[in-house]
Amino acid sequence: MARWFERRRAQTLSIASTGLSVGGILLTPWSANLIGDLGLSGATPWIAGVYLLGCAPIALLIRANPFDMGLGPDGDPFVDRAQTGAAPRPGTPYDEAIRSRFFQFSAAAYLLIMLAQVGGFAHLFNLVATKSDSDVAANAIILLASASVVGRLLGGWIAGRWTLRSFTMTMMIVQAAAMCVLSAGTSVNVLLIGTAMFGLTIGNLLMLLPLLYAQGFGVRDYPRIYSLGYLISTFGLASGPIALGLVHDGFNGYQNAYIFAAVASLISSILFYAAGPIPKYDR
Repeated sequence: MARWFERRRAQTLSIASTGLSVGGILLTPWSANLIGDLGLSGATPWIAGVYLLGCAPIALLIRANPFDMGLGPDGDPFVDRAQTGAAPRPGTPYDEAIRSRFFQFSAAAYLLIMLAQVGGFAHLFNLVATKSDSDVAANAIILLASASVVGRLLGGWIAGRWTLRSFTMTMMIVQAAAMCVLSAGTSVNVLLIGTAMFGLTIGNLLMLLPLLYAQGFGVRDYPRIYSLGYLISTFGLASGPIALGLVHDGFNGYQNAYIFAAVASLISSILFYAAGPIPKYDR
């Protein structure tokens, strides 16, 4: 996506990444029912088969670079940059990019925001079920995934009009507010409002990380830069459910666990602000 699109990269990525949320709506109930009927060991081969058949054939058809088809980004006519004296793939070298203040602080911010996000998502069903019942909790999960789809599509439009830095910080703060609402909510309506707020941030924060690195560092070493940034955020992804579970067990329930997630989200916005403006590479 980063190589194929420049002017409309945000909108394109928002559309493509809706598959994450649509999959949550369509495939998660099917997977849950399959596991319930066959057990984990019996259901896993079927889930793996759907994953393989759904992804591998399409992946094999994807062209990694528009230049292979004689096109430039966004379908523009191909321009041989070598003939113009410009770098064929403009951008910041990997070693320089990962040493930059922007990369280091944004990576730290994303570690915390993903810790809060995935932890909040993993415990949402139990949180809502504890405060209401399992039927409301199931509807909350569907609402979360639906809000994520809507959020991504709106976010792609907004990202083309706002600065990415401002939009990212806004989403981090909204996630912190959503965690506070979920922590304090006791009525069904308040819990669902907090869930919808949370859902709007989930898709956008995932979408914004590759956009930030593509805009700040270009496509020259983009795969390596994004891979390292996402690897760092994966530590948050992996530790979030455990962290909220430990706070739940040690500090009397989900109220303090979601306050912990709200604080982590707020700290991430401060770290992202400290990262400074998005770099400008030589285009």
